[in-house]
Amino acid sequence: MVMPIYNSRRFVPIAIELVINQTFVNLELIVVDDGITEVKNSIVNSFWKKEM
Repeated sequence: MVMPIYNSRRFVPIAIELVINQTFVNLELIVVDDGITEVKNSIVNSFWKKEM
């Protein structure tokens, strides 16, 4: 699944949680952002660390 994000900081954690909580277990999430800020980068990284 490809998730585009741009200027949507408040929705990123919710959207990632929804994908993680899917019943399909063999799912790959690719988060793409053309202008990622440090805040969004840290949000995405926190989920990556939690899942690893």
